[in-house]
Amino acid sequence: MVLDVPQERGLAMADLRWGATDECYFPLFNFLQPLPLEWMYIVYLVMFLGAVGIMLGFMFRLSAVSFLVTYWYIFFLDKTSWNNHSYLYGIIGFLLLISDSNRYWSIDGFLNQKVRNAHVPLWNYTLLRFQVLFSTTCRKQL
Repeated sequence: MVLDVPQERGLAMADLRWGATDECYFPLFNFLQPLPLEWMYIVYLVMFLGAVGIMLGFMFRLSAVSFLVTYWYIFFLDKTSWNNHSYLYGIIGFLLLISDSNRYWSIDGFLNQKVRNAHVPLWNYTLLRFQVLFSTTCRKQL
């Protein structure tokens, strides 16, 4: 997800993508409008920092929420850049938010003795495995 922000989500071309007003918006969410370009850079920064926080396990829940809100905002703004793994990043981001993924090898675990190497419930693993298996199976059938 960290690599996805500058590439697929369009940070590298934010001035071209969000400078034009005739973009193609998602039909059900056409009330969403892009912010001014300077604010869109801040949205991308929050999304990037959220993805880095998820990756490092630092302030995990806050990182996951900041990534998810900004990710879905950008996602629903521009349907021209959608592809099959765009949905998957958003869904996995949500699954990470509701899981205990910050237990091992994380900054949160290093800073908080209660969290460090604590038990991760089996449903966390099962849910992520099912989602990845389901998304790859459906893609092969299409």
